[in-house]
Amino acid sequence: MLDAAWKEYDATASWRQRRLRDKQKQNPGRKYISVNIDWSKVKFRDETEWPRIAEDMADGAAQAQDQNDSGHGEDSQMADFGRAQSSVLFQTKFTNNTLFDQEYTMKTEKTTRSSATTEIETSYTRGIEMSCNLKTPGEIFEANCGFTRELSLTNNETESIETELTWGVESLIKVKPEHIAFAQLVVNEKKYNGDFTITSRIKGYLSVEFRDVKEKVPSTFTVHNIAKVVEEHMQMKKRIGEPIEFAEVKDGVVIIRTKGTCNFRFGIRQEVVVNQVPLTGKK
Repeated sequence: MLDAAWKEYDATASWRQRRLRDKQKQNPGRKYISVNIDWSKVKFRDETEWPRIAEDMADGAAQAQDQNDSGHGEDSQMADFGRAQSSVLFQTKFTNNTLFDQEYTMKTEKTTRSSATTEIETSYTRGIEMSCNLKTPGEIFEANCGFTRELSLTNNETESIETELTWGVESLIKVKPEHIAFAQLVVNEKKYNGDFTITSRIKGYLSVEFRDVKEKVPSTFTVHNIAKVVEEHMQMKKRIGEPIEFAEVKDGVVIIRTKGTCNFRFGIRQEVVVNQVPLTGKK
């Protein structure tokens, strides 16, 4: 983009502007002209497709799924699945030294992090960084696990997006006479992975302001059709044997396809697990 802007600057520059330009070339370590690109007149529209999205059934979770398919009872299924992918957020114990049942209240609030880690295979950049919107898969968004409807990708390689999710519990725990109760707040997690394609459609005009740093006033403006600039750049890359396969220009619209993978991890369910054992020396 800057190459096209400088080309236009050189073609229309006054004698004084050309002089500044020559100084800039001769002293690259010193700034004579500042450049500002205005994207406000350029429209972006992103659409996401998920050719593949699946639950990660590795390790113990796969075993739990096999048990689910075999027709075991629901309680057994959930217990096994919880042990396979569970995290203990809080634990405490209650001691009953009396000969009567005692009731205790367990009240706590803890926070976990839901994460989405993306890895881009093909992409483009807007200015110095990419900024396109990845639409969250429906089944993950509807799980209400902290993800927004769209995730903004601002890195053209690998990026991890995290959100916080708060879990609260207030449980009444009855402890048998001469027993100790161990109570845990457990959160069960799921993992998903998938392949995505973001189709970005871009059209409009951008303006570039060249400013004399010393005078602190605009030196000149250039205006560019984004489709024309991208098409000329793609033609140049093709001539030198480096074609851009993931982009095209059609009817004045730039169409770019960003492909990558994403791994999701998030909590889906909380439970309070209580185990009781007799006091030492008691039967």
